Amino acid sequence: MLFAVGNEIDEFARQTFPGGLLLGRGKTSETRAAIARREPVIFQGECIADSCVVPCDVLVWNSRLNAYDLIEVKSSTSSSTRRDDAYATDLAVQEHVLKACGVPVGGTFVMRLNSDYVRRGPIDIAQLFTRKDFGEAVAAVREALPSLIDEAHRWINTRTPPQGPCRCVRRSRGNHGEMFSHITPTIKDYSVHDIARINGRKLDALIDAGISEVADVPDGFELADKQATQVRVAKSGKPEIDRAGIAAFMNAITLPAAFLDFETHNPAVPRFEGYRPYQQIPFQFSLHILDRWRSVPKHHEFLHLDTSEPDHLFMDALQNVLPRSGAVIVWNKSFERSRLAEIAARHPENTAFVDDVTTRLVNLADIFSEQLHVHPEFHGSYSVKAVLPVLMPELSYDHLAIRDGAGAQHEWNNIVTGVYDEKTAKEAAEALRTYCKLDTRAMVEIARILFALR
Repeated sequence: MLFAVGNEIDEFARQTFPGGLLLGRGKTSETRAAIARREPVIFQGECIADSCVVPCDVLVWNSRLNAYDLIEVKSSTSSSTRRDDAYATDLAVQEHVLKACGVPVGGTFVMRLNSDYVRRGPIDIAQLFTRKDFGEAVAAVREALPSLIDEAHRWINTRTPPQGPCRCVRRSRGNHGEMFSHITPTIKDYSVHDIARINGRKLDALIDAGISEVADVPDGFELADKQATQVRVAKSGKPEIDRAGIAAFMNAITLPAAFLDFETHNPAVPRFEGYRPYQQIPFQFSLHILDRWRSVPKHHEFLHLDTSEPDHLFMDALQNVLPRSGAVIVWNKSFERSRLAEIAARHPENTAFVDDVTTRLVNLADIFSEQLHVHPEFHGSYSVKAVLPVLMPELSYDHLAIRDGAGAQHEWNNIVTGVYDEKTAKEAAEALRTYCKLDTRAMVEIARILFALR
């Protein structure tokens, strides 16, 4: 998916420079010839020097500087220190190789998607992208560049795999590199890196003390209240349940209870009117309705399967089946609330309905995030996929063709863009319905278990 997004962004970016010459990998001699004749715009020109091969996204001849401006195209919409440092190094290596090949280099720029752009009619290429001068950032990297290139060559040419631990051992789980478990096999899938919101100072202290198991965290170690509860439960191996807190939460839910879940897709280039880059397109919902806690739930669903904008059909379907009173129960209230607010902003006729639904939203995950119910097998997580196997193991995502939201949006995109043939598209659509239905069925069963704990 990431490669596909990158390719799509490259193609749109080239439209900013009409008439440019597209080369590509392996076209080193063609690139050299194009530069020699001062081709005004070169896409994917390839140069080789210092045992480095660089494909340059865009080279634009700057007649004022009598040099080529180097433009790196990125699919991001925003800056961060870590991201911009990587971009600066990327540009610096390209600049280094170009100059070694005798190519005059003027400015160095990053071209990225404009997060403020809202599509109105056909895509406005001039507004879709922004361009930032990275000259100072590249200059700051130049001095260290030879050692960085030497280090890269050393690692590429090593005969033995790197030995752990890597520096990720001092980062929380969400900041681990994808090779962490391979390089550091002694660290288990559930470790001190999974302690909720653990900061670098605390993690450093535990790692320096040789502690990786949550259950081995010493009594008295400085922890926030929620962190301490997570550790205590890991040590005891027994769940902690605040029945009074759960009772107060569940008793506040008014019936009928509507259990709702959305699936969305966020294309880099806005696909429809009124959308921004990466803005979520709601294309599916599942709804289970309980009139009484022990009643058989009624199920409704919506799945948009063509290339048109789903907003109107999505909202019409939701308004037709959602009860006009009672709680609307979701797992991640901020997500559903934001999607509804965005639809109302694009289509104000839905504002009254959205305002009403928003006042009735109940975040079922709060019981677990607020630690009214803590189980050692949750492993510090309160996602539905962590909670469901523990509370109701007979319901499982393991056998499904689609098991998560990323897979859902990938399959939907393949259906509506014509990647799949008719048979495969039907199979994928059925898999989408099964996956989304289980999301709301899971909430129903979890809520019933919680209700019984009052």
